[in-house]
Amino acid sequence: MAKYEKTAKDKAWDAQRTKLQAEVSMWRNRYNVEYARCESLMRKNDELTQCITDLEAAVEELTKGEMTAEEVLAKMRKQAELSDMVKFLVNGSRGLF
Repeated sequence: MAKYEKTAKDKAWDAQRTKLQAEVSMWRNRYNVEYARCESLMRKNDELTQCITDLEAAVEELTKGEMTAEEVLAKMRKQAELSDMVKFLVNGSRGLF
């Protein structure tokens, strides 16, 4: 049985396919990098939104006049600690399920 010899057209197609596969790979890589960056920005945005919410709650407490500034700050710190603990537990338990 004779071995198939690639024609010039076959070789040109192989070169084109290799070039396109490399380009697809490059675009996938860029997409993954941008997706990771976007996720990071979304997490940061969530953190900042939570900070704004906490500050608005602190202003509300101070406006009521029922707490001193020191008490409000202590409450905010305690809530931040609890929030960090919950985030740690949630992120740590993701691998368990």
